[in-house]
Amino acid sequence: MTRLHPGGQFHALFAAVALLLGQQVWATVRLPEDFNVEKDFDVKNKFQKAQKHIRCDLCKMTVGNTFDSVGLSFTEDDIYDHIEKICDAEELYNKHELIETPSEKVAWHLKAVTDSSSRSEHTVRWQSHAMKELCDNIIRPYDDEIKDEFLRSLKAREKAKAPPVEAQERLSLVDAACKKVKLCKADDSKSDL
Repeated sequence: MTRLHPGGQFHALFAAVALLLGQQVWATVRLPEDFNVEKDFDVKNKFQKAQKHIRCDLCKMTVGNTFDSVGLSFTEDDIYDHIEKICDAEELYNKHELIETPSEKVAWHLKAVTDSSSRSEHTVRWQSHAMKELCDNIIRPYDDEIKDEFLRSLKAREKAKAPPVEAQERLSLVDAACKKVKLCKADDSKSDL
């Protein structure tokens, strides 16, 4: 007779329900080769908790970085090449930090690093790690939708008579792409990411 430990009953029930519903759940969990449980586990978990709060900000940051990389005069091949590596942006992650704001409605924010930032290398590493892991799980699966939004923007610019204003075009495209993939809501405020 097989016996389940107390938590195992929940896992078995969850697995049975998932099979009945025919749904699969996929997620990427990353651990660096030099992961030290004693030193790194609490920090990794701390920044993993931030992930649910920074979904919109991360989308705006990565899609905005794509726009900044390809510019207004991109070709379809340019966008395909960049979107393929959208989450491979360690330098971009290192230029941003996760700020805990427990007194606000949203407990975490993703902000550009400022001169007053005093993060240790260890914190930078795990914040960047949390951003990359989240990107792999919520941005990369929607790469086709993001590509489509860039291509839609390109076609709209080709039809327009007036030349586009780059800042407005960037804001509009980033906002539209992140709402299309349902990572940002209509009422999410515009950010500078």
